[in-house]
Amino acid sequence: MGKERLFTRELVVMMIIGFCYSATYLLVYISIADYAQTEFDRDATWGGLAACLFILGAFISRLFLARFVDIIGRKRCLVITSLLAFVTCAVYPLIPDYTTLCINRVLHGFFYGLGMLTVNTLVVSAIPETRRSEGLGYYMLAYTVASAIGPYISIQLMYNGGFVWIFVLAAVLNLLPVFLTYFITSEYIPPTKEQIADALKFRFSNFIERSAIGISTVCMFFYLAYSSVVVFISEYGTYTGLVWATSVFFLVFAVSSFLSRATMGRLADMHGDNIVFIPCLILLVVSFVMISFATASWMLLVPAFLLGFCVAVNNGVGQAIAVRYTSPERYSICLSTFQIFNDAANGFAPLLFGLIISLAGFRNMYLTAAVFALIALILYLAIHARRGNDTSGTVISDDRD
Repeated sequence: MGKERLFTRELVVMMIIGFCYSATYLLVYISIADYAQTEFDRDATWGGLAACLFILGAFISRLFLARFVDIIGRKRCLVITSLLAFVTCAVYPLIPDYTTLCINRVLHGFFYGLGMLTVNTLVVSAIPETRRSEGLGYYMLAYTVASAIGPYISIQLMYNGGFVWIFVLAAVLNLLPVFLTYFITSEYIPPTKEQIADALKFRFSNFIERSAIGISTVCMFFYLAYSSVVVFISEYGTYTGLVWATSVFFLVFAVSSFLSRATMGRLADMHGDNIVFIPCLILLVVSFVMISFATASWMLLVPAFLLGFCVAVNNGVGQAIAVRYTSPERYSICLSTFQIFNDAANGFAPLLFGLIISLAGFRNMYLTAAVFALIALILYLAIHARRGNDTSGTVISDDRD
């Protein structure tokens, strides 16, 4: 019996949509702090706030509106959020003051978060269950490409074309998914009055999917550790005198991530999650210990390669685990839970690690990141390793309050 087909028209189209969303986010995120400082005469702190408010908007939409994705209809929800995200990007050049900029950042993040959640829900539903880790790995290649292209274009436009062109390109990229949804097949079943009433209830299961809490917690500690690199590796390069190594750190990271996404998911589908996830978390610990003691370029570039592998496994296999133990109609809440935990880590990490640097220095900060990675490993072994060798399929859990 042959494998179920993976590369359908829907998956390819949604990879393009995922690229559009990710590239838009990075285009504006990279430049918005400088824009706030240049256009509204604010310092770096206020510029950073303008950037971070985007994450707040995404967090709010995922937490409160995930349960309405299927009520509205997935394709319809994607069209609406893409159009509204287009509007928020288009009005950036027209914003008259800093306060309005902050409001628009929250709105942009709000529509981005809900739109991205909808895309991920469509992707998970379109990928055959027996090849879900592999399919999500391929889908995440769109993010890898966007993470390489988005920042580069943003910086080039910032210094050569001006901020307006960044917002114009971001608006265009947000408009493309509106037309691409034509090629997506997603059946819409009108909700009953009972389903609408159920969605409107204020209860825990309408915000968080219980079956996803375990792996989401593991991945939260993963991202808590990983954020130490995203935020502070450049400064660490200056501190250690390894500036060249940190300048190519994310290039090495991207190459490893690209290679891993194409292979690790398939391995997990064939032999179970443990075969890739446990080595991933062990290598995460090793990577941060190496970074902490780095005195030569190779002691940063080897961890860069290992981290690319680890992030690829965490994103693809982690999300596949998250949706495995729930019913399809709760995929959106399940993925929202996964992303909310990750958002919490990404939002809290800069403050935490900044405090550790001020109290104990860079090297101890990366040792602390290694401790968080070790916690992620211990939690995985306690929560999921027992069933992480299972390749038989989905176990449905439909917890309700």
